[in-house]
Amino acid sequence: MRGTKTPKASTEMTNTENSMAPKTISTSQQSYDRLIDHLVNLIELLQQTPQYNPNENDLKVVQLQAKVTILQSAKKAWIAAFTTYSNAIRMRDEKLYHPDTGIVALVL
Repeated sequence: MRGTKTPKASTEMTNTENSMAPKTISTSQQSYDRLIDHLVNLIELLQQTPQYNPNENDLKVVQLQAKVTILQSAKKAWIAAFTTYSNAIRMRDEKLYHPDTGIVALVL
């Protein structure tokens, strides 16, 4: 399913380094977190529907709940890995580009 929304003129502006840019907020709900939330809501709906009894094992409620658990743990693992990566990049940039003690400043 795809929903569409007519774009409205934005009146809020955010400061970037050299220009003013309009502030936009996504309403598509296609982020990883929202997709997991939608799947959880769908599973809850299926639990309340007694007619839902598929023949395929992958589509049974128990299997769908297991899939949600796997997706949530993968998301947590990604957050932990990205945090470590982001901190390493920040420390590297500090050592290379600090205006007083960075390697670039010392070489110049």
